[in-house]
Amino acid sequence: LMKSAINGMIAGLGDKYSQFIPKENQTAYVEERAGNNNNSVVSSKVVSCPAGYNVSVIKISIIKEVAALQLDVAVRKAIVSDCRGIILDLRNCPGGSAGATDDILSNFLGVDKITMSRVLGSGKRETARTLDSKYRTKLRAVRPLGWEKVASLPVVCLVNDRSASASEVMALALREGRHVPIVGKRTFGKGIGQDYIDVGVLGWVKTTLYSWYSPSGTSIHKTGVLPDFEEDDHKGQMDKALSLF
Repeated sequence: LMKSAINGMIAGLGDKYSQFIPKENQTAYVEERAGNNNNSVVSSKVVSCPAGYNVSVIKISIIKEVAALQLDVAVRKAIVSDCRGIILDLRNCPGGSAGATDDILSNFLGVDKITMSRVLGSGKRETARTLDSKYRTKLRAVRPLGWEKVASLPVVCLVNDRSASASEVMALALREGRHVPIVGKRTFGKGIGQDYIDVGVLGWVKTTLYSWYSPSGTSIHKTGVLPDFEEDDHKGQMDKALSLF
């Protein structure tokens, strides 16, 4: 009866992103929050750009906490392969955790850089900043010499109409924080954020708590991020990104 009442209240909010998560779905809830360490959410490959040198293509399929650890592996590959640029592929990335977004962005922006601002329902504004990865300290001992240079390598960001939420935060923070060019199609346009509220033995309620804005104060809700270089074709997007190095 209580579960029906909660579902009724959520339906009354008129928010398609809000949902009730029963306690019996706890395993799925935990995996959604952090990501399953056995699942790969970051992949990478080394390709040659038209200028004749190596570029690392790093694709993030969803932005979870485990993505920060897997990104370190991709970064290591880029360094040992003597890559002189990075293509960050966020196409079809639906978003994920705000904390993981800040953590991942610290690789490219450095620590304590603004990634976005949140405006809560009360009108209170909060500023989010890059974090020093909790995984990074553990990995310093095994990283190759010179891994810090990743923060200064040229970066191009790939997006499309299925890039949403945290991936849009990431693309805008890179554009505004490092003048990273964005290639692809206009993004989805999800400029609101959700979090989980514990309702005791019943489970959790996932509900919208804030609107978010880029470091410069731009909202992309329902409008999306317009790329610097628009390309509709999947291969054309990659070719354009490689041509920028």
